[in-house]
Amino acid sequence: MTDPTRALMNGRPLKWTGRTAAVLQESLYMSNYRFAERIGVAVRTVAAWHEKPRSSPNYEIQEALDTLLATSDDRTKERFATLFPLATTPGIGQGPAEDAERVVPQWSGELGQLLMHAFRMTQEAFAEHLGVSVRTVGKWAAEPDCVPRADMQQILDTAYMQAPEPVRARFAHLLPSPDAPPVQPQAVAPAPAAVDPVVAQMAAEMALMQARIDSMQEQMGALALRLLAS
Repeated sequence: MTDPTRALMNGRPLKWTGRTAAVLQESLYMSNYRFAERIGVAVRTVAAWHEKPRSSPNYEIQEALDTLLATSDDRTKERFATLFPLATTPGIGQGPAEDAERVVPQWSGELGQLLMHAFRMTQEAFAEHLGVSVRTVGKWAAEPDCVPRADMQQILDTAYMQAPEPVRARFAHLLPSPDAPPVQPQAVAPAPAAVDPVVAQMAAEMALMQARIDSMQEQMGALALRLLAS
């Protein structure tokens, strides 16, 4: 099988940055602790790559990253080859503070949901990550055109700015085209109203009384016909 990472740099050595190192970490599905352990660096060094994606690791770390990528399995290399172009696209990931304003001038319910999907989180996990209620996140799914309040805009900005580079790359990939039609919320069938047991009992008794009245009317009609015939 052809190495999917070989064509990334057209045969040239891969120059590692904080951004591309974070892409390798994401491709391996590793925590900061495990990734740091694999390449022999401090956990704070890995964390710093997420905060400063344009930083350049030293020569020894560059070699360790080369070795880790070269000895990874084919699936990891395929994931890395897929994420790498997104993370190195000009204008995406060139600085968290600039990206938050350039990529998302104003957050909407739809964009909040896209960020949740980029994190690969459930509504419950994303709400906990943001420090908001699950109902707030659920509202974004039901009302994609809604515009969150100013404080929520800041919370989403912060979540985006502090997100690992692969998350921001996925978010950029998920952003809808300007020509795409707006997302329409799915119609939700109203839940059936709860029935009061007392009301249900009264309805059943009334139905029984009506049935008895109908039966008595039929009997009286039959009796009247017999009297007329006699």
